[in-house]
Amino acid sequence: MIHDQEQDWMLLYDVVDHVAGTQNCYRERAVKLVQDALDSLKVKSRTVDRPQALVRSFIRGSEIFHEPPGEVIEVWREDVLRLWPEVTDAQSAPPATQKSSERPKSLGPKMKGVLSAIRTLWPDGIPAGLTATDRNNKIMSFLEERELSRPNSMEALDKLVQRLRDPHPELWREGSPGQGTS
Repeated sequence: MIHDQEQDWMLLYDVVDHVAGTQNCYRERAVKLVQDALDSLKVKSRTVDRPQALVRSFIRGSEIFHEPPGEVIEVWREDVLRLWPEVTDAQSAPPATQKSSERPKSLGPKMKGVLSAIRTLWPDGIPAGLTATDRNNKIMSFLEERELSRPNSMEALDKLVQRLRDPHPELWREGSPGQGTS
């Protein structure tokens, strides 16, 4: 007997959202990752004639809801979670930062990307002599090179860096410009 419950399948749109969230990448990159997995048969998929009530799409950066065509693509949930496991904050944060009670409950993809950039670029903390402008340029380059979600402007990046100060004091060396005003 074939086990084919609806909860075993995910809409393609939801798979792309899941991959973007777990991989901390732009939606376009997530689409490519899912497409590659589908093309190489790493995930099972099916086309069903079952229109959903509404589907969420992003067009030119704007979120819209619309009815899909009569056929929708679904992907086997188990395959999706095998390739892109769900990551909890406890799994993604190093042990030293897990102890902080002031740490945000859920970091978005941009914040996770900035945090990853800082930890990778400056494992011993941001150098005290580095200006905020140079720091932000290096972080933005890091995010771009790795195709990770990034803030829309340098001002937005600076705000994200400043929001990381209190829950992650280990990111700054003593006297670092990042600890005061930038």
